[in-house]
Amino acid sequence: MTGKRIYLILQAALWTLLAALLIAGAVGLYREGMALRAAGDVAAPLFTRERVAGRLAKLAPLAGLALGLTLVGLALGVRDARRRPAACGKIPVRGEEPRRTARLRLVLLALAAAMIALGACNGGARDVLYKAVNICTECVGLG
Repeated sequence: MTGKRIYLILQAALWTLLAALLIAGAVGLYREGMALRAAGDVAAPLFTRERVAGRLAKLAPLAGLALGLTLVGLALGVRDARRRPAACGKIPVRGEEPRRTARLRLVLLALAAAMIALGACNGGARDVLYKAVNICTECVGLG
């Protein structure tokens, strides 16, 4: 393996780890908020600035490292060979997409749809509607 390949793998692993930790933090905050509501504190907000800032502060060094690696890679011109078709001797055909990328896009689309459905079932659509109505009435001058 070349140094560029190792660098790209390390960078991808670091960003994947950061994304997984962010998702785990959001799920943890949600569970804590739901536990408060189950304990009888119905007015307890699920996400507060202080709780979110506390979770994000723990991830700041990892986010800084990932961002730094990305900036160093951009400055040094480290690129994946697959993005340079001339180097591989392949000429890209318009509209042709590898099966792996197509499957990944479908999985991500299904995951996004599932998360939207979960949010709607959890009452998120109602909250968004209330906020939209309040913003509209304030903008018009009725609120």
